[in-house]
Amino acid sequence: MAHRASRVATVARRAHEAACFLWVAMLPVAVAPESIAFFVLMVTSAARIVVDPDARGSFLRAVRVLLPMVLFCAWAMCASAWSPNEFLGAIKSTPLRATLGVMALVPIVVRPWPLLLTFAASSTVMLAIAAVRILANPTKFARFSEDFPGIVGSYSATCLVAGALLVGASALVVAIQQKRYAALGVIPAAIAVIVLRATGSRAGTVAALVGVVIASVTLLRSGRVRRWRMVAGVTLLLVTGGALIWQSAATSRMLPILHGSPDPSTLTPQGDPMAQVMARAAGVRGQIWFVSLSLISQRPVFGWGTKSWKVVAPLEFAHVSHAIDMKDPKTAVLARTPHSHNVFLQAWVEQGVVGVTLLVWVLISCWQLSRRVPDDLLRAVLLGMLSVWVCNAMTSAPITSHLAMAYLGLIFVTATAVSTAAPTLHRK
Repeated sequence: MAHRASRVATVARRAHEAACFLWVAMLPVAVAPESIAFFVLMVTSAARIVVDPDARGSFLRAVRVLLPMVLFCAWAMCASAWSPNEFLGAIKSTPLRATLGVMALVPIVVRPWPLLLTFAASSTVMLAIAAVRILANPTKFARFSEDFPGIVGSYSATCLVAGALLVGASALVVAIQQKRYAALGVIPAAIAVIVLRATGSRAGTVAALVGVVIASVTLLRSGRVRRWRMVAGVTLLLVTGGALIWQSAATSRMLPILHGSPDPSTLTPQGDPMAQVMARAAGVRGQIWFVSLSLISQRPVFGWGTKSWKVVAPLEFAHVSHAIDMKDPKTAVLARTPHSHNVFLQAWVEQGVVGVTLLVWVLISCWQLSRRVPDDLLRAVLLGMLSVWVCNAMTSAPITSHLAMAYLGLIFVTATAVSTAAPTLHRK
């Protein structure tokens, strides 16, 4: 009887591990396959908890170590109650699936490289398909449009994953001495550069460069690579990235304040002084942020409710139209998007000061845990990927993307599991 129970527990454990890899592989693919993989992951996780007593402790630890993410998810669900949007729709927009998914990964990420490489391989394949379509018809994708073949139909998630691949590939190239592994890193790096350039994503390119610098500095401080090799690699990446930013900014100003005068297309003579300052500093997005601050000032503590932006923002745009230039086509387009183009403003608008505080707690905890990872290369990759997420969040709202939140959760749970594991389990 005991032997049969042990065999059942082994089958449940193997099925759960396979479901974890399946879900991670499906994350960048599309909504429908990922939904099926998530359902399989939940079923196998439940089965393992029932038949494998040792797994119960792992899942209970997951609730404890992922407390900041769990609380942010729970608060976002609570904020659905006072959202002007449809209740079930608001619930679906919370990071519930991402949180449950990464909790299910905790028991198997003690050895994280297979899981991270699975995600990288799947992302590389999807970005490669996008790159082929771009190269086959470069004029169509000279700049981002609704026809861009994003990974999951999300421009933000596409640039996020492209930047993360650039960070991971660069860290592998400069850290691993065997040339055959370096060649594997060059391929996704090249694909990521093509996609970032084709989308005209200056913010995505900046995020990737910051991530590369953070990862490189981490490796340099660890003594993993020689100083001259690191300096040469980082210089090459910065020059290449700077050229990409300069080229993609040829048709529009990236930060008008650097030019000493505001972009005429983003201001009106009678505009509000604060709106003018924000537009001068960040162009059209500055006007969106002005609207966000106006909404925050009205409900600073509890916010307007989850997924409320696309309901309350159009009304606020009309209310403050005297302060911003609604005649500008760029402003009109950005005003129709379902987020505020900044993750912290988005969280504050929808979940109030409570939500943005919990989100900051998540990011700080993730950074601190990543810094304690004993493996030098893994620590550099995790810190670089987290930097990409945070930089991307300055001009986007990743909390509205399931992939982007699962990506953050993957970093969080990997850093947590590895930093708290026994020393003998760490990758040498």
